[in-house]
Amino acid sequence: MAGLGKSGTGGDRTCPAAYQRQLSSVFASPGDEGRAKRVEDRMVSGIAAGRLLDGDRLPSESELAASLGVATMTAREALVFLRARGW
Repeated sequence: MAGLGKSGTGGDRTCPAAYQRQLSSVFASPGDEGRAKRVEDRMVSGIAAGRLLDGDRLPSESELAASLGVATMTAREALVFLRARGW
């Protein structure tokens, strides 16, 4: 863990709780976040390639999750990201 104690690289150690949150965010498991991003990217690619057209019905969240081999919550998270981006 070289460098964690050096000024400017270790975060604000004057507040132990804040410092612990900073470390937690660095070392936390990515969980489904990476999977959701991959699902989102796949959907955007399908739209960009013309495979998914405006007005096409998407499968249900559970069907989408099953077809992509991810959890339903992961598919739902990807769809939330897509909606937020205006897709």
